[in-house]
This record gives sequence, C-alpha cells and structure tokens, in this order.
Amino acid sequence: MKGPAIKNINFILLLSLTISCLHCDASKNNSANNFNRKIIKVVKLPSSLDEVSGITFSSEGNLFCHNDESGIIFQLDTLTGKLVKYFQIGSWGIEADFEDIAIAGERFFLITSSGILYEFKEGTNLEKVEFKEIDLGFSSNYEIEGLCCDPETNSLLIASKKYAGKKNKGKRAVYSFLLETNSLVDVPRFLLSLEEIENKFGIKEFFPSAISREPKTGNFHILSSKGGSSIIEIDNNGNLLAGFKLSNKKHPQPEGLAFTKNGKMFITDEAVNGAARITIYQTLK
Repeated sequence: MKGPAIKNINFILLLSLTISCLHCDASKNNSANNFNRKIIKVVKLPSSLDEVSGITFSSEGNLFCHNDESGIIFQLDTLTGKLVKYFQIGSWGIEADFEDIAIAGERFFLITSSGILYEFKEGTNLEKVEFKEIDLGFSSNYEIEGLCCDPETNSLLIASKKYAGKKNKGKRAVYSFLLETNSLVDVPRFLLSLEEIENKFGIKEFFPSAISREPKTGNFHILSSKGGSSIIEIDNNGNLLAGFKLSNKKHPQPEGLAFTKNGKMFITDEAVNGAARITIYQTLK
C-alpha cells in the first residue's frame, strides 16, 4: 500500500507544479496586454499633419505638435484636433528629419534624427521665430527619436531608436541634456535591457519612437512603433514597471506620445489607410 500511496502523492505534487508553471507562463504572456487605459476619443488631424511626429503640452495645457519634414509648429484644439495656430522656426523655413518636440517653461525644442536640437520660443500665428541650433554630438550610429522634458532634473531626455553605444549591445539608451548648462551628459541616464523587456512583458522588438513623462506619477513612458506597437513604463531610476502591446489596427504608425496633467495619454499616428490622428486614453480606475 505504501508504494501506490507515494506514487499518488508524487503525481499530485507534479500536477500542482505543472499547473503552477502554466499559470506563471500565462501571467507573463498576458502582462503585456494588461493595458489599464481605455480610449475615450479619436481625433482626426488636418492633411498638413499627415506625417505628424512629436506631440507635447505646455504648462498651460496647450497642445503642440509638428510633422517630420519641416520646422513648423502647430497648436491644436485638444477636443477637436482643429488648428488653433501655427508658426515657423527661421525666416526661410527649415527642412530636416524632425522627430520630437518638448517644452521646458518658455523654451521650445525640436530634435532631429541626427541629434540636432533647435531651441526657440512660442510664436504667434504665422510668425517666423528666431532659433538656436545645438549639435549634441551624436555619432552617425545613433538615430534619435524621442524627446521630453524632466522638470525634476531640469533636463531634456533623449531616446535613441537602436544604437546605445559600443558597450551596450542588447540595450536601448536614453540620454540627458542639462538645461542649465546646455550640455549633454555622456553616460546614458537609462539603459533598458531588451532581454528584460521581452522576459517581463513578452515584447520581442522594441525601438523607441517617443518618450514622455506622466505628471501624475513622475514615471516615464516610452513608445515603440517598429515590430509591433508597444509602450513600456519606467521609474526615475530606469526600473521597468510595466509593458503593454498596442493594437496595430488602432496604432498603425504611432510616432508621438504626451500626457495631460490629469493623466490622459495622447498618441499620434501618421496617416495610414486614412487621416492622421490622435488617440486619447484615460486611465481605468
């Protein structure tokens, strides 16, 4: 009798362990889809923003964005997406591969894929504003995509799409630009492990296209559009907090990311099978 009893106990233990492991695997795979936000509005953008790229909010709550070809800044109505005004940097107009926009106080910034930073002030409708050009010194290996302001450190955060430096293979890098000294910190502020992102959230490909700070939490969210749309959330120390896969149908080409003071999330998508748009999310309680 002892033999069969022991076998039954072993079988039960093995079955319990198997169920437990299956539950762990399911939890890991589903974690990337546990998106605690719902869409509350989708706003279509005018044709002048078919190639909309970066998006940001001013301290007054005004919404600004740009396309990826020219240095023209658009202010949009947050409810309708209609154009409020637009202004241009430079008297002759500047054409470049503009990737993102950020605002720090009264200072506006645009950044290009090659790491050229343009600083200027807000203009009135149709105004041509003066600007200052800053070469951040990134090598041609870098492809800069994301830009946001971090008021806690009085800096701009700059996200690279692929390259993170010779010694940082398998990672994604976010650098700091100090606003007080107008200087780039050589060492990345955040180094994000692609292996950890995949293991924790099931996100196999991650190529940053935008970065934004959520005012309510102080955490940073990084958007990826290549290889399937997704977002990761990190804290001030770069620790991974959450990862979410986005619907490719709802976000065929996500390029910009920004948050309102009350936590609403705005994502811009270029025109793919329809008009460019802003999708507005609200956190679920």
